[in-house]
Amino acid sequence: MEEKKELKVNPALLQFTYRKLIDYLQRDQNFTLENLNRSTLAKILDSNEKYLCMAVRRYSKEKTLKKLIEGMRMKYAASLLLEYMNYPVDEIARMCGIESRCTFYRAFQRQYHCTPAEYRQQYYPLDEMNEPEETEETGPTDKNLKTEPTLIGMGLSNLKQL
Repeated sequence: MEEKKELKVNPALLQFTYRKLIDYLQRDQNFTLENLNRSTLAKILDSNEKYLCMAVRRYSKEKTLKKLIEGMRMKYAASLLLEYMNYPVDEIARMCGIESRCTFYRAFQRQYHCTPAEYRQQYYPLDEMNEPEETEETGPTDKNLKTEPTLIGMGLSNLKQL
């Protein structure tokens, strides 16, 4: 019976690898790049796949690289859905690096327990969306806004740690 070689783990290097991963994914919203996978990321980060996966498992609440990237994409999608109300959901999905509508809907529902359209509806009910109130002195009002303004347009700058 063959014994598996155990990979020696340097905790400081593991943490450094995770930090490099997060920095890379957040820089220029690289998490939106299509076809991100362990192999590609390991090469980019000058690491190996096993070490990369171990770092994610240890330091991320998501526990897998795929779920980590999906979580970042869905948080970004949620902000885009509210920021770009006139964009179709398919376009928002593409902006997040997901070409398949079905994949996007499934991932979004896993994260938010509703469809993207329902998510928009929670924050901007349809009957209030049609005619925003505006005055000469104040411009558009926050009447339609059902959430804190900081969520709108947050992009990824506020996404520190998943």
